[in-house]
Amino acid sequence: MRRILSGVIVMLLLIFVREVCVGARNPAADEDVQTFQVYPTEQGDTLRSIAGRKEILRDPLKWILLYRLNRDELARFKVSSVRLADVPLPAGLNIIYINPEEARKQAVGKIAGRAWVVHLFSDNKVGRVESLAVRLVAKGYNAYIIRPESKQPRRYDLRAGFFADRDQAAEAGRRMIRLLGLPQYRAMRASVKETKEFIGYTD
Repeated sequence: MRRILSGVIVMLLLIFVREVCVGARNPAADEDVQTFQVYPTEQGDTLRSIAGRKEILRDPLKWILLYRLNRDELARFKVSSVRLADVPLPAGLNIIYINPEEARKQAVGKIAGRAWVVHLFSDNKVGRVESLAVRLVAKGYNAYIIRPESKQPRRYDLRAGFFADRDQAAEAGRRMIRLLGLPQYRAMRASVKETKEFIGYTD
């Protein structure tokens, strides 16, 4: 009987210690874990139209972020990268995304250490920029497109990030221009606005 009681006491102590440890876990660690959501496609949906939905990314130009998260699933669609944003997707396809609120939460923990990006290309034709962005994403880079400011000439900027310093950005930039066949790149420190807007979607 005494042996049984001792065993019960040991089990209760182990349960108590486990619960205390779980309760004492650093809540900041949970902020490093991205929360993904799933959107089941409907008839006529495209990556661009899904990105533009207010409950998803609220900006059709950010479809390239959806492509990055879902490129393995979308790889079986044999379409030109120029048309990828606007090709109707089959109904019932589960598209993974990170909503803007979650992205902003993720940005808080990342923004201090990685503010360098690579500027690769600018053009007033968004299709040209998107085609290059698809090629970068297909190779695992965190590419994104900057929407032109209303007061500036209507040129779209292709960038990729985010890096801890200029050297890391420059090394990645050299690889990317070889991949894309571009003549040059520019390693630069992104603005706070740009960093907050895009860094939360990166790995």
